[in-house]
Amino acid sequence: MNNRRLSTNSASATDPRRTHLYDEINSLLSGPSNYQKTSKGILIISKQEYLREGGAARVVQIIDGELNVIETFTSMVKCAEVLGKDPNTLTRWVQTNRQFNWKNKLCTIKKF
Repeated sequence: MNNRRLSTNSASATDPRRTHLYDEINSLLSGPSNYQKTSKGILIISKQEYLREGGAARVVQIIDGELNVIETFTSMVKCAEVLGKDPNTLTRWVQTNRQFNWKNKLCTIKKF
């Protein structure tokens, strides 16, 4: 029998070194949350600042110079496939507000 395996070692659950850890985990879980939902977003109470929403874009749009939406995509990858570019290139274009020629119009890409 493997005594070091956690699932077969019944003494590990009552190990005094772990009881302190379990007590600390339970006190953290039973305490108040560090996040609060407000009208502006999710507030981190300990830092007094709002949680930044990052991650993948939900909507990517190609917009012409007159602010008309030319195309809408569900991800940067799908937009990159249509334009024949790398998604990282398009991310840089979004950050620098780079204009490019597409369908005979000067366009930019916006993430929402």
